[in-house]
Amino acid sequence: MRIFNADGGEVEMCGNGLRCVVHHLSLPKEVRIETIHSVYKCKKIDEDSVSVEFTRPVIDTEFINTGVPHKVIVVSDLENIDPPTDNKHNVNFAHITPDKINIRTFERGVGETLACGTGAAAVALYAFEKHQMKNPIKVYVRSGDQLEFHIKEKTIEMIGPAQKVFEGEVIL
Repeated sequence: MRIFNADGGEVEMCGNGLRCVVHHLSLPKEVRIETIHSVYKCKKIDEDSVSVEFTRPVIDTEFINTGVPHKVIVVSDLENIDPPTDNKHNVNFAHITPDKINIRTFERGVGETLACGTGAAAVALYAFEKHQMKNPIKVYVRSGDQLEFHIKEKTIEMIGPAQKVFEGEVIL
């Protein structure tokens, strides 16, 4: 799978994109999908949700690479933040409470997005390691969707919604 951002730049990985591809394939069994970054184990759980398994990365201060580089910034108010100027990392602002996390993500080459699977995974891992959150970790993205994460010894499993919202045609 190859992923291109709105600015035309190719990126290493996209968690939401993987969920969409698996949903589109409608395979009832596990499938492995290769991106520039790695090979990911994925499966369709039911008609509306898909699981993607990431290799669990090491946290370097607030920087976490879950397929693409992310920076996690914990805030008390998601509405009053200054958009980042960092073009090397995707930046995730996170409001962490004991039972859930709300995030806003700004992606390189895109700007603010309504959802970012790799960003949500980075924040979930950060909350697991730095805030001792327990599995399953629920992360709410800007669109209002909930992603659920299970942090394991060597992997992170992301479970989230996937549904067809658009159909188009490309003329080459």
